Amino acid sequence: MELHPVNGGTRLELYTTVKASRKLRLTFKMDPVSDEMFGNAWERSFAFEMMTYPVLTRQDCGRHQYLQGAVLAVRDSLGTERTSLTPEKQVEFITGQMGIHREIAVRALEKVKYGKSTAAVAG
Repeated sequence: MELHPVNGGTRLELYTTVKASRKLRLTFKMDPVSDEMFGNAWERSFAFEMMTYPVLTRQDCGRHQYLQGAVLAVRDSLGTERTSLTPEKQVEFITGQMGIHREIAVRALEKVKYGKSTAAVAG
């Protein structure tokens, strides 16, 4: 990751680089905002499409694991392997690889469109 100040330091850009591909991910405004403005923006953020599925990422032993919705991408020096996970496999990955307690993972998945499965809850 790389943070890059722009506009005389009034903004900060966050870039990620995978292999030779550098991508702008976020731009932070450095000016403070009121508590009310922050609270309103925070509440609105839960309506974003990206809040309707899990996104987890982990770097371990030269591998980058990235779960977005039901798709798991595992990237290493040889390439990227993508796998579509069933709701049950999502829970297995989140608990086994990410170290998140099963009950928390299941409850979180119940809050989003992906991962709803009585088998995942019962298991």
